[in-house]
Amino acid sequence: MEQIGKYRILEKIGQGASGSVYKGYDAALGRHVAVKIISDVGADETGRRRFQREAQSAARLAHPHIITVYDFGHPRARGRLRLPRARPAREPSRS
Repeated sequence: MEQIGKYRILEKIGQGASGSVYKGYDAALGRHVAVKIISDVGADETGRRRFQREAQSAARLAHPHIITVYDFGHPRARGRLRLPRARPAREPSRS
C-alpha cells in the first residue's frame, strides 16, 4: 500500500479528466477518506492553481449533499485533496 502524507492509499475508486480518486485511511483520526490526486497532465503550474482554487471553493461550502474538504497539499509537487469517504445512501423507509 502506498502512503501519501499521512494517508494510506487502499484502492482506486474513480478517475476523471483532472485526476484520480482513491479510498484512503487517516490513521491519526481513525477514519476512511477519499483522496483526489491530480494527473500528470494537470500537474503544471496552471493545473496546480486550478486544483487549489477547486479545493478552496469546495472548502467554503457547507451543505449535506456537498462533500467537505478537510485537507489540501502538494506531495511530490502534485496536488492532493482529502475528502471524507462518502457512504452509500440508504433506501428510503417505506412506512
